[in-house]
Amino acid sequence: VYRLNEWLLKKFTDTLQPSFAVQLFSFVFDAAMLTTLFDWVLEPTAIKLGYWQWQPEGEIPLFNFACWFGISAVLLTVFRLLKFNKHNQFAVHLFIIQLLFFLVVQTFL
Repeated sequence: VYRLNEWLLKKFTDTLQPSFAVQLFSFVFDAAMLTTLFDWVLEPTAIKLGYWQWQPEGEIPLFNFACWFGISAVLLTVFRLLKFNKHNQFAVHLFIIQLLFFLVVQTFL
């Protein structure tokens, strides 16, 4: 997501420069949505594999996804505001590998 935001920023620098708040919101919202999407893919597979279970009916509560979004948004805001080198080429590949793993496992369970 960091690379995507950097690419978009370069695209707009010639005509329109988004404010820091817009850039921060875009980064946090996009990354929190990806985190929540990953949990949405992971949950059914983890339940079928017996990693955890939801009580009492066994359905995944909507509150779980809201918490994933909220907590990741807070952590991503802190991440974005801290000053250090954030370029990690392996992170995107790891995310894709994990997402594909849970999608494939979910398909065959």
